[in-house]
Formats: sequence, structure tokens, C-alpha cells
Amino acid sequence: MSCPYTGNNVNLKTACACLDGVKSLNTAMDKYEKDYETHLKNMANYNIEYRKWQNIYDRWSSDKSNEEKRLADDIIYAGCGACGTQRGCPGGYDWKYTEGCGWNNTLCQNRCGRNKDQIGIDLKEWLAKNPEPKPPLVPTFEKKPPSDINIQCCNQLFSGVKADTVNFSNIAQQCELKIQNDINNISKTEYITQIIQKPQEPEKTSLPIKSSESKDSKVNTGIIISVVIFIIACSCLLAVIYFMFSSNGNSGMQFRNSGMQLK
Repeated sequence: MSCPYTGNNVNLKTACACLDGVKSLNTAMDKYEKDYETHLKNMANYNIEYRKWQNIYDRWSSDKSNEEKRLADDIIYAGCGACGTQRGCPGGYDWKYTEGCGWNNTLCQNRCGRNKDQIGIDLKEWLAKNPEPKPPLVPTFEKKPPSDINIQCCNQLFSGVKADTVNFSNIAQQCELKIQNDINNISKTEYITQIIQKPQEPEKTSLPIKSSESKDSKVNTGIIISVVIFIIACSCLLAVIYFMFSSNGNSGMQFRNSGMQLK
């Protein structure tokens, strides 16, 4: 017996359903393993690209820090004037210190530097020309083998199974072998039961007649009939001849008797 099974044996129907489930599981497992192998290759490529990106990012980050330091260290003059009345720092700049200016440094001027907010504003121009390098995308893979296929015939084999601790293909092969053995055993039992329950047909007493014997019998019968007809025909012919001779003999005797009387 092989699946699919269309009979009425419940055990065979269940076993075939389980076998279909195992085949579906094997197909799903093959796809899962291929996808996982592809994921491992993607991760290897990702690691290579990530190291490249890390080197590029480190250089970019260093350049950015240098630009920030340059902006922070940049000092401007606010303007020279009488001390105490000199021009203050413009917006976005903070006072750093005051120094002399003019004739014999008798005047004063303030020295100003960018505050934190201004540094961020001025840094945007540099970032527009030097955007932050983006890291490569991390490959994703859900390490979860197919588990939505219910195989009741192999519950004891699939109990406590985890994707990262067992080889699912081996378990599926064991399950398929077990189910096939169950199908063979059930089929043998069903075949024996059918033989025991099958009613005995009555023996036929008539013997077949061989065609050659039938033909010989017909030939012999025809010969016998022909012989009988021939004998009857001969008997009839002899009777006619005898009757004719008998009739002629009586006529001759009458003729002689009549001649004697005339004399």
C-alpha cells in the first residue's frame, strides 16, 4: 500500500496524513536551511563592509572634530574703541578677553569666539559637503525553523526540539521511516483480515469440454448417421428389386397356365 490512501482504514489514513506532513516539513526544512546558509554568507559580507565603513567613519569623525576645534578656536575682533566703551561681541559669539589697540595701545578691543550654538550652525556647512557615512545594513534572519506542521505520528521524536540544538533533517528522516514502517505493518494486517473475512466461493462441478474432443464427437456422430442412412437406402432398394422380380414371376406362371388350357 502506498499513499495517498483512499480506503476506509482509519489508521492508514492517519499514517498517510502524517507522511504528507513529514514531506511538507522536509520541504520547509530545506528552504529554512538554504535561507540560513544565505544569511551566513550575507553576514560574512556584512562584516567585511562594516570594517570598511568603520575605517571611513573614523576618518570622517576625526575630520569633523578638527573642524569643530577650528571653529571654536577662531577668534574675531569686535572693534577698537575707548576702553569701557568698546564694541561688544556680535550675536553667536562670546567674549573671550580684551586687549589694547590703537596708538600705544591706549584704546581697547574685545576678542570674541563662537559659542556652542554658533559652532553647530557653522558646522552644518561643512557637514553638507562631508555627510556622515552610513553603516551597511545588518542582515536579518529569524532563526526559527518551521513548527506549524502538526505530525501526530512523531510526537515522541519532535518533543523538546530546538532549532539551535538538533538536526531537524535527521529527525524528519527518522519520522518518515517510522511512518513508512507503520504503513507497511498496518497494510499487512489489513490484507490478512480481508483474506479471513472473504466468503468462500462454492466449487464448480462441471468440467470444461475441450474443443478438440467436441469436434471429434461431432464428426463421429455424422459418420454414424451417414452409415445408417446408407443401410436404410440399400434395404429399401433391395426390397424394391425383390418386389419387381416377384411380380414378374407370377405373371409368367399365369401365362403358361392359360396356354395349357387352350390346348
